[in-house]
Amino acid sequence: MEHSFSVELAIDFGIQEAVLIRHFQFWILKNRSCKKHKYENRTWTYGSAKELSTLFPYLSPKQVERTIKRLVDSGVILTKQMNVSDWDRTLWYAFVNEKQMLGPTLTKGVRRQMRAKKERE
Repeated sequence: MEHSFSVELAIDFGIQEAVLIRHFQFWILKNRSCKKHKYENRTWTYGSAKELSTLFPYLSPKQVERTIKRLVDSGVILTKQMNVSDWDRTLWYAFVNEKQMLGPTLTKGVRRQMRAKKERE
């Protein structure tokens, strides 16, 4: 199995964050094209930390949880529990700015704007 990530996003957010961003980009684009998981004007994907650590065996479930928290704190993704069963604690993920994160390239200017907005909050 091979994994890839954006070097620019790795510089800005970290390697683990860039790996998960790439994963979310893939599944959100797939869900968008299949017209699936569209809620609150966003396209969502889901997965538990344990499931994600299985996909990325070099990340433990705790590392996945911390990486997701950093992405939330950085204003890159949103998380939400939208499961039918109360016992199912699987998180759902969407990009704060889907258009920017799914565009052909993420320019340095966009990344600067995201950081500046987060610093103002």
